[in-house]
Amino acid sequence: MRILIYNWRDLAHPKAGGAEVYTDQIARHWVEAGHDVTLFCSAIDGKSERETVDGGYQVVRRGSPHGVYGEARKYWEREARGHFDLVIDEVNTRPFGCPRWVTEVPVIALIHQVAREIWFHETLWPIALVGRYWLEPHWLADSARIQEQIRAGRQIGQGKQIHPVGARQIGAVLHDEVAAQHAVQVQQWHS
Repeated sequence: MRILIYNWRDLAHPKAGGAEVYTDQIARHWVEAGHDVTLFCSAIDGKSERETVDGGYQVVRRGSPHGVYGEARKYWEREARGHFDLVIDEVNTRPFGCPRWVTEVPVIALIHQVAREIWFHETLWPIALVGRYWLEPHWLADSARIQEQIRAGRQIGQGKQIHPVGARQIGAVLHDEVAAQHAVQVQQWHS
């Protein structure tokens, strides 16, 4: 399977954290299992735009920390469409919005974190208010609706399921569901 992962950073980024460690580990796991994996992320000064990293997967770096989202869509439209069987939209506060423009293959939303109060520590006051109380809820609205439906015991729609995050769990999703159904959206949530 040819897998494209969208994440705002890769492990080489100076501010890489837990999401990047997780992404690196799962990408390595998939490569070891015989899959072709590409990670699309923001550019880093002094690092090449394209490289194959130690784990055996490709990294494509474009755009600034905030510009990476627009660059991700351009990459899909100009270079990636037709070359991948699955797209992972990793959410670190903000999703890439892949389901709006990736329509040919399944998209899995992988939510690492929401920002909530972090907005007030990392952005200026007016932006923090807009981010915390309008942008983030807007970006995560689909996730919130799915969580509500799960808690109420309702079906969440064909091909949409929630799974806990972990290398074994996501690997099982790939094997059992994506290969079988070709329509999965995975979202993590905290009760």
